Amino acid sequence: MDHNQDIPEMHPLERTRSFDEEPKQPANIPNVIEHALQKIDTTTKAAAAAATTHKAKRKAGLTKDDVKYLFSGAPHFILEKGRHNHWYPHVLFPWDTGLPVQDLWDREALRHESFTLSTLHAHLPIPSKRDNKDGSSDNSDKQGWQYEEGLKRSTYDLGIFEVPNMLSVNGKEPGAIGFRHFLELATADAVRYKRAIPMKGQGDILGPNLLSNLALTEAFDTLSHSRDPYSLCNRETIVLDRHKLLCEGPAAWKRLGVRDVPIKDIVERLEFLSNFRLEAIKHLPTDESGHKKIITILDRESLETLHKNLYSKFLFPPPHGWSQHQHDDLKGQIEVLTRVLAVKGAWIDMSLPEWRLRVGQILWEKPPHTDGDCMDCLKDENTKSEETKKGKPPLSLTTGLERKWLLIQLLLAGELLLRLDAIVQLAVLQHSKTLSVTAQDMRALDKLRHGKVNWDILFFQRASDNLIFKFTPPATPPAASLSEQSQSKKQAHSHTGTKPHGLLSKFGGISHHLPLRRPSSAKAGQELPSHEQPSCESNWDNVVVLPRRAERQLRGLAVFAEKIGWPGHETVEARIQSNLLQHNGDTTTQALTPNSVSSAYSVPVTSKPTSRTFQKKQAYCRSPSHRYINLQKSENTADKGTGGWLSRSWLAGLVMPGESIHQLLMATILENDPAALNALGTVANLYGGLSYGDDYTWWSTKCIVGRVLAALPGSKVCMGWVRVNAIPEVKEEKGFVKLKNTWISIEGVQDARQKNTRIRQGIRVASESNPLGKGRVASDTFTIPVDEEDSESSSRFDVKFDKLILSQQATPVDCCSSEAIKRIFTADRASVSFQVITPDSSTITFPLKHNVAFISSYTCQPPRGSVTHHDPQHNDNSEVHEHDEQLQRHARLPGHPLHNSYKYKCVPLKDLRLDTVPPIIVFPESKESSPLSSNAHLATNHNEKPKHEPAHKPDGKEGENLEPVWILDARASTRDKEVFARAWCAAVGVNALVGRVGRTCLACCVREARAIGVGVVIRV
Repeated sequence: MDHNQDIPEMHPLERTRSFDEEPKQPANIPNVIEHALQKIDTTTKAAAAAATTHKAKRKAGLTKDDVKYLFSGAPHFILEKGRHNHWYPHVLFPWDTGLPVQDLWDREALRHESFTLSTLHAHLPIPSKRDNKDGSSDNSDKQGWQYEEGLKRSTYDLGIFEVPNMLSVNGKEPGAIGFRHFLELATADAVRYKRAIPMKGQGDILGPNLLSNLALTEAFDTLSHSRDPYSLCNRETIVLDRHKLLCEGPAAWKRLGVRDVPIKDIVERLEFLSNFRLEAIKHLPTDESGHKKIITILDRESLETLHKNLYSKFLFPPPHGWSQHQHDDLKGQIEVLTRVLAVKGAWIDMSLPEWRLRVGQILWEKPPHTDGDCMDCLKDENTKSEETKKGKPPLSLTTGLERKWLLIQLLLAGELLLRLDAIVQLAVLQHSKTLSVTAQDMRALDKLRHGKVNWDILFFQRASDNLIFKFTPPATPPAASLSEQSQSKKQAHSHTGTKPHGLLSKFGGISHHLPLRRPSSAKAGQELPSHEQPSCESNWDNVVVLPRRAERQLRGLAVFAEKIGWPGHETVEARIQSNLLQHNGDTTTQALTPNSVSSAYSVPVTSKPTSRTFQKKQAYCRSPSHRYINLQKSENTADKGTGGWLSRSWLAGLVMPGESIHQLLMATILENDPAALNALGTVANLYGGLSYGDDYTWWSTKCIVGRVLAALPGSKVCMGWVRVNAIPEVKEEKGFVKLKNTWISIEGVQDARQKNTRIRQGIRVASESNPLGKGRVASDTFTIPVDEEDSESSSRFDVKFDKLILSQQATPVDCCSSEAIKRIFTADRASVSFQVITPDSSTITFPLKHNVAFISSYTCQPPRGSVTHHDPQHNDNSEVHEHDEQLQRHARLPGHPLHNSYKYKCVPLKDLRLDTVPPIIVFPESKESSPLSSNAHLATNHNEKPKHEPAHKPDGKEGENLEPVWILDARASTRDKEVFARAWCAAVGVNALVGRVGRTCLACCVREARAIGVGVVIRV
């Protein structure tokens, strides 16, 4: 019986109205589908009643339970509107009550517990014994598994996650990513967060350009209060220059409200805050009755003590009326801390992916630095003389100052977090009578805490979880800091005014109001007054930052090295452990505890460079082809095995969420493998590849070469790196020459022709991949598509991977000099050639021109049952036979049903050429569209008719306009056909879904392709 059924219209997004109210799905898509199923039951009962009344022959019709059973084990793809105006992809199995769907994923499980540092998303705990030799997750000795101690109570929810989702960065298929990761690429942190660049004239905080745009009275008022505490916190449009701010010293810091805090007070307070946070969330104390007690910072320090310590040691008291709350109130302290940390350009911005990788450089590498955006980096030869002409002293005089400033930032973030935790636990959850907070208060505080401040808090959370801060008293006490009054007096005498012009002439000696200008009498090489040169040497001599879980981190490194097949990985692991313990002088201890590695971490990483390797702007280069970084090479025997700041970041567990974990893992391996470092050089491209040895190359999955060749037999993939059994070749006069022992950078890669904007399509992801399809829902509108048996044309076509060919780029990379990367082979294009074995022997070469993505299909599980079919030996009028033979009867259906509104066709691999026009999905410009007005379509010029036309034409005008999804059958005993299909996708610029037979049925592959907006499915 036919059942006419349409999906009800879905309403626009509902905005969040309360700070604690989670955003909801518009019209709740699962409920919409449930309503559609209910209507099927109603229609079926009505048809049955009509047949009974007219005594007509009753036809079997679908019921609600039938549909749910047929689609049990089938994934549903949706986007959920979350906080911070972000859509989060989700995959649901709403109709599975008896199937074990918890193991249905599109991603590989994390191989080690240390790898969970890459994500903020919820996940199952990773047992310590998960890293067994064979890499399997179903060990027989599960009783011996050990888990890291988890949280005992809820903590303050920042509502932020790394984007894209790092849990699905490693798909089930090698070199592929998961559904969530792919959709979030369009809104990645590298796209969302931009570096705030100081404008010309803002580097001196209060430049003439700013004053000239103000009214006379406003300009006078601005000048009169320019030296007051927090005067810089009121100007949201100004972007400060962090380097200049630090060089100007405490007088400039005062304008942020920050005191010149002794390093001892900073470290001791950091140690207290870190230890208290761990105690509060992991080791709950017991009360008098023996019950676990939730504690906050107010259980250790009263509100008065918090106020006194904050405004007498670390910050200046805020001026009256500056905050919306009383400054002795907890909400007032939260507001002040938030506004101080939110000043643009004054602090390191941890929301930037670049700083999530490089923050360890400031903590563990002693200046001068050869790369990165560090204040005391070596200057380029071209800028040395220019800086001397300006009368500025070398920045190396401020050695250690940036490290102290980072510790202050970390301290303020910790103070903010513990106050936020207290106000939520007491005022919101426990409804304290002494502490009140309204929804309006929380909304106002959340509005102040934009992305950068949230990542500051997250930085403190990671630091307190994995680091230990220790202060060791110096041999001789450091000189006491001058008072604020003497500092101001010295500054006033040291400044020389210039003749003002225009509006500035009305204020007389403006130089006294611009204390951030450097004294003209200071010459290069002279020391600054003591207030401009704090005692920074003690930052390195007296402050030690130790790892809490070095043993866990080293084991995770060993798992990574083993999974990517790194030669001599066991030697590298033993070398690191031996040298860390030898620094302590105790060769009998084998465990890496904070005490045993304290000697190694107390010695900062040092080098003796003569000039910078890369310009500062290169640290923020977001090229998809390269990320250059300097690796630390040991200069003497004592330093061997400890590596540089990259190694220390990993071994200490200072890994921020995001892709930086991939770079830290590979860099740590290389820095502690002297043979590899000597062969490859110290300049690495962590977005490219490296050829090391005679048999293998290692590629980052950020590189299209790695994603294509990952399908080769014998490849090994782990945490963003893939090892392949293919050495690239370069064409020279005498022929092709293999490229060995070098880093490789592929620069001539373009973006995919198809823009990945599906995550901005809102509810259309669910509506256009709905298992019920579009239009009429009836038993005759569904079929079960299956993969064809090897057809004659497919079996006669066979290819074999031949070689990887690189063509060297003649012009240098824009963001760095050719001298800096002289040991890196820079190619403008990579091509993959194949030998066609049958039907005719020939060679096909695909240039990997586009940076496309391969998405691993989500696992499905068809329900139990058998199938019926028309016997091909009979005509179309023959009766339907049920398969009775053993080979024809299955424990489960061969796949899930597919509605006839989903169109697909099989395209033979032999038809794929460079001039084959691929299917490109075109999306509308609007970010949110109604599912009924969807006009996404496949644009293609392929003239071949679909090989699988639906049994019935799809209902509705939209179905008639959609071109079918291409199915590329790459099934073979070897994986060369899959590499061939991937190479074609990279050549023509289309993303592709990779679906493995036996893991995902053809119907679910087609629906997922429609959900993520790709027009190609590769069946393997």
